[in-house]
Amino acid sequence: MTTKTATSRTFLLSKRRHSVRWFAPLQPEHVSSIQRVHEVVAQANNHSLWISDEKPLTDTLLHALASRTGSWGTMVLLYQPALASIPVLSRHFHRVVFGSGKGLLPPAELAEVLAAPNKADLFIGGMVDADSKTLTLWRGDLATLTVPFTAFPPSGDGITPDFSAFAVSDCGHTIRLGAYPLRRCCMSMIPSIGAASPVSAAKKSAHLAPPCDACGSNVVSGERTLDRSPRRRLRA
Repeated sequence: MTTKTATSRTFLLSKRRHSVRWFAPLQPEHVSSIQRVHEVVAQANNHSLWISDEKPLTDTLLHALASRTGSWGTMVLLYQPALASIPVLSRHFHRVVFGSGKGLLPPAELAEVLAAPNKADLFIGGMVDADSKTLTLWRGDLATLTVPFTAFPPSGDGITPDFSAFAVSDCGHTIRLGAYPLRRCCMSMIPSIGAASPVSAAKKSAHLAPPCDACGSNVVSGERTLDRSPRRRLRA
């Protein structure tokens, strides 16, 4: 007896032609019109990945799904949605990520991480809540991780994190809090942030990246190292 695996498709809601080039690693279906939104809904399932940088197209999608039940996959919004939209988004998509500027990786790097086999171990963005003193991080598989400010103690040379200057860089390997950078190898030492899944000692030794520039530790990078080669390619 064979088991049929559902096909995962990526739908890019955008009126910008260059967006297709940015997200080429995901081989997305480009959806640039309201009519096309209604057409692709019939092709989607709970394994689909939706990426949108156009609020009107997102609103059209939500309207098209209003009478439907179940999950229609995951959603990445390249803008800050209205507060009232979040419950509606959460109803139709089992994981929702949103942001802009330094709170989210640049589109080309974002695409690299979303397509990476070790995406669950990388970060694509996050948001800071100064009132509750928490930092919410989004992994490349769109899983959410919320940690308190106290998880980031002063560094050995006395540098303290500046949460108002939060950014993610280096294709998801680095979180920056002002002058306080954290490479993924450093983050694995923090219990609440460590790797998404256990990695055996044998696998670690087989996939060590070069030493971390910030702390000198080795970075476990999985099947593919994203912190250097994509950046070189993007700048070429």
